[in-house]
Amino acid sequence: MHYFFASDVHLGLELKGSPAREREKLFVRWLSFVEGELLPEGGEKRGALFLLGDIFDFWFEYKRVVPKGFVRVLGKLAEMADKGIEIHFFRGNHDTWVYSYFEEELGIEVHGAPYETVLCGKRCLLAHGHGLKIPRSDYRYRLMHAVFNSPLAYNLYSVLVHPDLSMRFGHWWSHSSRTAKNIGHEFRGEEEPVVCYSREILARGEDFDFFIFGHLHTPLLYPLNDKAVLAVLGEWIEKPCYGVLSDEGFELKSYK
Repeated sequence: MHYFFASDVHLGLELKGSPAREREKLFVRWLSFVEGELLPEGGEKRGALFLLGDIFDFWFEYKRVVPKGFVRVLGKLAEMADKGIEIHFFRGNHDTWVYSYFEEELGIEVHGAPYETVLCGKRCLLAHGHGLKIPRSDYRYRLMHAVFNSPLAYNLYSVLVHPDLSMRFGHWWSHSSRTAKNIGHEFRGEEEPVVCYSREILARGEDFDFFIFGHLHTPLLYPLNDKAVLAVLGEWIEKPCYGVLSDEGFELKSYK
């Protein structure tokens, strides 16, 4: 069995040296590669695909309107799901407003909270990685996280803001956020919220083998004890990277 993981593709983000359309085509080629691994010709399905958030740089889903674009990726995901490949999509901080469209139209299971599962006999906890352990002193982020995850705020926004204005604002906000900081992230070790969050779970006596997250844009495997490992998937803007869990263990691989 093989399980594939990717996050932080940021489809739609246009940056110098990283054209949005070329990144989308690259990601579709990777999806085709994953399809071949999970559904070999003449063989049985083996494994699943996990997309751990920020696949889109901005996504806001109205009840009857979805964002323009991404047709190559959406079509490929629908094709894979129609063939019986199991696909899981996790909401990130850039595409947190993914709702029923993915489940009803594409046949993809959507997760808005950390998800526990057993893969290759290993107990795993999966999430995008944002908002898991917000410092009490960070009132700005706490407020933003609460608003972005509020059903009331979503309903008001979807009713009061026209889709064209919504998408224009969303892409401007996301692009401004990305250009204001580096693509990569300097991993802070024990100070990272995902590390603190994982250690709290282990301290409660929970027995996990892998904590798998995106969000940080820094691919790494970080041992938490003699058994548990924190895996961060990296990004697709500068250095496309993905994870694979098999009977041999968890690997991070680059894709070009």
